[in-house]
Amino acid sequence: LHKSSRVFWRDLHAVSGFWISFFTLFLLISGLPWTKSWGGMLKEIRQVQTVSTHANAQAQSQDWTTGGVAPGSVAVGGVSAGDHAGHADHTMAEHTQHQTADYRLLDHLVATVTPLQLAAPVLIAPPSEKAANWTARSDAQNRPLRVNISFDADGNISSRKNFADRPWLDRVIGLGVAIHEGQLFGWLNQALGALTALGLILLCVSGVVLWWKRLTKTSLLHTLGAPPGSRQRLPYAWAMIAMVLVLGVLLPFFGLSLLLVLVIERCLMPYFPVLASYLGLHTTAP
Repeated sequence: LHKSSRVFWRDLHAVSGFWISFFTLFLLISGLPWTKSWGGMLKEIRQVQTVSTHANAQAQSQDWTTGGVAPGSVAVGGVSAGDHAGHADHTMAEHTQHQTADYRLLDHLVATVTPLQLAAPVLIAPPSEKAANWTARSDAQNRPLRVNISFDADGNISSRKNFADRPWLDRVIGLGVAIHEGQLFGWLNQALGALTALGLILLCVSGVVLWWKRLTKTSLLHTLGAPPGSRQRLPYAWAMIAMVLVLGVLLPFFGLSLLLVLVIERCLMPYFPVLASYLGLHTTAP
């Protein structure tokens, strides 16, 4: 605080970046189940785990995405009744079963489920190919509060599955998703998410300020203002390189973007020395 403004902005950028990186990394990891590559891989692992540990694999449906009331659903007494929420790809057979379901049970099921005080919203669904009887489930964003209930033909509760009854992979992912969405531990969870977002904004702003302070020593027409590359041996350099390589393998598109930048810098930029100098790159003529 008692040194130059450039040192202030540099330290603000570096220190805040160090601490915010942990929260950002968690948001990145907890969001991987939603991605195509990681989500597909985790889905296959989960299927293998479910088949090997549960005799009835269909009873343990995947619960990785946020659910909602399906189109055409009806809210009854604070409890939503509708088509199987979360299963938008109904087949014709499912629709036929829904049409022949005894909907006279609905009022009885609502009266049975309401006193249980499940976390809202609660979705009640008629029989389908995925469930032979009526079902009810809590679709709360705080996933550890979710409950799945099955009823028999007479509308009585036949089974109840809480979050703790789900496979360990579902529980780990469910906790990560709940924290990612700011739902696990109330306002503090949301405050941490907001702090992370504000920290990332601070990094962007402080980076631009540092760039501008560096640029004032020269002209934007002569250089983009990139910091000069260090020629000295930096501590922990190999640890940083190893970490980047691991992330490049675990995150395919991140790895591809790194390879693209590397190819452009090493293979193309030597043929454009003026542009390379403007960007602050140290290249060797081909």
